[in-house]
Amino acid sequence: MRPLPGHRRIPGCSMHWPCWSSAPAIIRLLSTGSTAPGRGGTNFPRSTQTLVETLINRAVHLYQEGNFDQAAGALEEARKLDPINPRVIAMLIQLHRQEGHSEGLIELYRDFVKLEPENAQAHAELGVLLEETGQSSAAEASFLQAELYGTDEPYPYLYLALRAVQGQVPLSELRTRLHLAIGKAVHKIASIRLQAAGTFQQHKGDLSTEELEALQELTSHTEQPKQILRESLVLLKESYSRPAEYKLDLQRLIEWYPHSIELRCTLGSFMEEQSRHDEALAHWREMISDFPTLAEAHAGMARSLNALDQNQAAKVAYRRARDLDPENPGLYRGLYQLYAAEGRKQELLQLYADIYERERTNSTLIRSWAELEEDLGLTEQATVHRLRAAELEQRRENGQE
Repeated sequence: MRPLPGHRRIPGCSMHWPCWSSAPAIIRLLSTGSTAPGRGGTNFPRSTQTLVETLINRAVHLYQEGNFDQAAGALEEARKLDPINPRVIAMLIQLHRQEGHSEGLIELYRDFVKLEPENAQAHAELGVLLEETGQSSAAEASFLQAELYGTDEPYPYLYLALRAVQGQVPLSELRTRLHLAIGKAVHKIASIRLQAAGTFQQHKGDLSTEELEALQELTSHTEQPKQILRESLVLLKESYSRPAEYKLDLQRLIEWYPHSIELRCTLGSFMEEQSRHDEALAHWREMISDFPTLAEAHAGMARSLNALDQNQAAKVAYRRARDLDPENPGLYRGLYQLYAAEGRKQELLQLYADIYERERTNSTLIRSWAELEEDLGLTEQATVHRLRAAELEQRRENGQE
């Protein structure tokens, strides 16, 4: 077995989990029924329970009005009256996360999991906080609890797999955890995409600027599980000394999760790495049949065609991929390599000019155009286009586009 990497930190794992961190979550939690029997107020006088509920309701209204500090104050009052009420503690956690307040958050989580020891999500989030503060042993213990109670978050499984590498555990245990991390990541990506699609369909595609921004924010939440998925697949690959064994494992994962675009693209790229270009080409064509508008599949087909010296077909595939993902710099590099290899840079220059007529605000296109002009000695035109691309990028950063 080849050496495996050490601990690799996955950035953004804590504060971007769409669990309690979404704004409406506290309202849903606050509006639920009373706490579980035997906890949170059942040993207090009826008047105290009523006062606690009144303070909770007040916190809801204050939260809805944007008065987060006052909402937290109302919850703190409720907690003084009923210190073992898990609802109150959970809502305080939500407010702390909503406002980005880390002080006291770990203790709130610890108090919560004492009252709700089987809450896998809370153990997972506590583990991330502990890891971020350098408490690795405590983080591992929390992640083990999250694993025990079957958290849906993928990161704890990846974290434990990385720790397992350092501890020289059996490969079967390592791969089991990686399979879990991969499966949870796949499910999380699919869930977010489904939610985004539902929002789009609900509005029948007619979204206001504010609604479109909210949809883009929701879609961006797939980046964290995608990164965990990539890390897990890299580690899984490195756990095998024989490429054929990794391929079989990857195919098994695809059988388990047949709708995962990421897994199927990983298999196609792996076939390319192994120079199995005919097999890769068939794989990409099958993916295109299933996902006709998937730019990555068209790009994969273009690479495979190029490797098989079918350059004309490769150009068509690259152009189709570019049309589907017009701001992907890698696709312009692929086009350049094909046209340059045939000595047809002028033809590519004209292609970019034609595309520009309908994509005048595509800064990636304009930068690629400028690079080609520079290569052809058209320095003045290249300078003009670089400045135009920089202007568009600056406007985008300022929210003007």
